[in-house]
Amino acid sequence: MSKYTVDALSLSHIGDLLRDRLGDNASQYLFPDDFEKAIVDIGFTGIVIDGDANPYDEIIFIGNASEKMIRAGRSDLAGPSLVKYKKATFINATSIAEYCFDWQNDLTDVVFCDGITSTGKCAFRNCTSLTKDIVLPSGVTILETQVFANSGITSIDGVGVTGIGTVSTNSGGSFSNCSNLKIVSLPKLTNLTGSTTRGTFYKCSGLETVQLGSIGYGVTFISTYAFQDCTSVFTITIYAEGGNVDTLVTNVRSSCANATIVVKASTDTVYGGTSYSAGDTIKTSTP
Repeated sequence: MSKYTVDALSLSHIGDLLRDRLGDNASQYLFPDDFEKAIVDIGFTGIVIDGDANPYDEIIFIGNASEKMIRAGRSDLAGPSLVKYKKATFINATSIAEYCFDWQNDLTDVVFCDGITSTGKCAFRNCTSLTKDIVLPSGVTILETQVFANSGITSIDGVGVTGIGTVSTNSGGSFSNCSNLKIVSLPKLTNLTGSTTRGTFYKCSGLETVQLGSIGYGVTFISTYAFQDCTSVFTITIYAEGGNVDTLVTNVRSSCANATIVVKASTDTVYGGTSYSAGDTIKTSTP
């Protein structure tokens, strides 16, 4: 790779940020001989690449550098990238650009920083080697369309996620075709929208446990296509108020015949004339 200058951040500033983020391990990025292949000018801020062959070992984004990531392919930026990476690390970032890692099928690891509040649509779509348990930063509140679709992720923990991006007809949802996905925890999610086909968890055939909502965060709606073609035997736990229980169970059951559906009270509530305290099991529906 040719040597480039850094626009907006000096080499010493990048070194300081890496030291803060990586501690003693930062030295591997700071040898002078490495800078020739490590610093890329993208006209916004610094990107550091560790390694000397494509796919590169790691790409480190300083700030919102992913917004300027160079893509190849379709005009909507959804085509495969010419340059591949095995690991992506975000430092001082608030967002991850849409399509940023689409088709990055060599990507095996992602390190998020706490300041990230948004992930663009299709950001990690088709990352088939990303067979990781993903813990999203608490500031991420919306999961955009197809953000992890067709990826290899094994679990998702979205402690701050309150909503799912709009799913257009036939586009597929945030986790569609994630056949390795086993565990889902979205404790603040209250509305699981979807299109007339290919909902949020379309063809997630390996699901084992799913939690939607929690005490204080009651689910009000789940699309009838949310779990379409989820063929595994799994348990979905939904927190809701009594008035929403029957509709939620009916909608979930319509798309996944093998699931055990457990509805718990998100707050003190009444169902079928019986009072339930927050956290109590209101209804269980078995296959």
